Amino acid sequence: MLVQAAARETKGLLRFLSVKGPELLSKYIGESEAGVRKVFERAAAAAPAVIFFDEIEALAPKRGADSTGVTDRVVNQMLCYLDGVEDRGRVFVVAATGRPDMVDPALMRPGRFDKICYCGLPTEEEKLEICQILARKNSLSADGDDLVALLRELVACLPKLFTCADVNALFSSAKIEAVNQALGQKDSIAQPKMMLSHLYEALSTSKASVSPADERRYGEIFAPYCRPAKSGTPYATSGRWIVDQQGLRVKLACVNWAGAEVKVQRDPTLPMELQDTLLKANPQLRGATALEILDAVIDACASAQLLVILDNHVSDGTWCCSDVDENGLWHNSRWPTSDWLQAHLKLASRYARQPWVVGTELRNEVRASTQGTPQWGGGGPNDWHAAATQAGNAVLTVNPHLLIIVGGLGYGKDLTGVFRLPVHLKTPEKLVYSAHSYSWSYPGLPDTYEALHAQLGKDWGFIVEDERPFTAPVWVSEFGTFSDCHKDSCANWWPDFLRYLEQGDFDWAVWHADGTWSHDDLHPFHGPTNYGVLAADWQRPAADGELLAALKTIQVSGLGQLRPPPSQYG
Repeated sequence: MLVQAAARETKGLLRFLSVKGPELLSKYIGESEAGVRKVFERAAAAAPAVIFFDEIEALAPKRGADSTGVTDRVVNQMLCYLDGVEDRGRVFVVAATGRPDMVDPALMRPGRFDKICYCGLPTEEEKLEICQILARKNSLSADGDDLVALLRELVACLPKLFTCADVNALFSSAKIEAVNQALGQKDSIAQPKMMLSHLYEALSTSKASVSPADERRYGEIFAPYCRPAKSGTPYATSGRWIVDQQGLRVKLACVNWAGAEVKVQRDPTLPMELQDTLLKANPQLRGATALEILDAVIDACASAQLLVILDNHVSDGTWCCSDVDENGLWHNSRWPTSDWLQAHLKLASRYARQPWVVGTELRNEVRASTQGTPQWGGGGPNDWHAAATQAGNAVLTVNPHLLIIVGGLGYGKDLTGVFRLPVHLKTPEKLVYSAHSYSWSYPGLPDTYEALHAQLGKDWGFIVEDERPFTAPVWVSEFGTFSDCHKDSCANWWPDFLRYLEQGDFDWAVWHADGTWSHDDLHPFHGPTNYGVLAADWQRPAADGELLAALKTIQVSGLGQLRPPPSQYG
């Protein structure tokens, strides 16, 4: 359809020849190759022309896969024409396939089919455009209302995995509904007239032809042939900044989501007693494992063009954090360091072809535990510097695109060890440090901006000093307050901390987005958090948007890529 549309745009100057791959194949020796030659000869006679090979994988699969040798000879014949051994003049060749992995690799090299265009599932806007075209084609009546607005509401009700063909089938089913309605009017012979009610009636019995498992499988097939989306390209660091592939500053302004406590190694299915509540809005995920549900969440974020950063929060899937929960270190009696490392490698490999997964935080709030006290350097099983270096390098071997994020000691607030012993990865431009800070992080600290400024600068602010051996980005991956920002416990700390983030132009991630508590061992399940960006209904900002408005003041980047940070932040 795309090629036909392009040919029509030339107003007849460009001829279009469509060839179904299987129809050229013949059981007689030499007939298949002759068919290929005839196609190119017809196109040359009608030049300028476009030859469109549909289902090219059937005509030119990988050589050696066919015991008869027919398709091998067809591939060789096509290579002769595509390489110019046989001059094809003003003949352009386009092909379509749903299985690029089955096409002979020689055809995908420069000078042949070297420009690859991936047509994935349509976005919401693309679905709307398709509906508008089909609405015009079928004379859809809106009874004087704004048809585009009504179609937008319809698109919002479509399943996420609806394809272009599914949308077309929906309109076909609606047309049948309109015909049945017209036939049911016995008093008069009425002309069928499609209404929006017919579309909704057809939608009630429609389902997506692509399942989440199909989407993941095809994503893996097409990933080697696709460029990452522009906004999801691999990021790196330059001095204290996170930058894109053009070297331009990318500011992380994020929210934490506390709904993905996944046992990576065991990957259980969701308990039946929780499926009705947790999967009420997504019944297609019933019976899915924890990782499959995480896949769906990440795919949804990617569809909305939201960057995703993975985080190893705790080992036991419980609420964080305390000194006695046995989750202060990256290992405990149930989860050795080897399991922690393998879990990171499993997730890094799993999302290696998902360009919107841009980083991984190796461990949340490293702190003293019943298993011992962590230290920055010095060797031994509790050396966080050594463990982070080992894990970071291992992750980059399976997914070289990820940012490696290393948190501090003492509940994430202490990165003083970086001054004398920075982390050195084999790919140094992938290192980011993370810090945490809350109103209770520094008991006894004078409640003034000057005191907070000095403390934060000593603990982690110094890392963003320009051109020092330890210079790197600092992402404040956890901080937060009550949704109304007015509680006595943080009435002064909150504006002071926002001021520090704004003046230093730090990357950040607020704790947290959640309007209700997830399933843990401390809080009332589904109870309001009063500590989230979202209200308990998850549909609107909490506390009339007060917390969200405060975060917007630090969302925009204030410093450019080449401008050094103020020296007073050291």
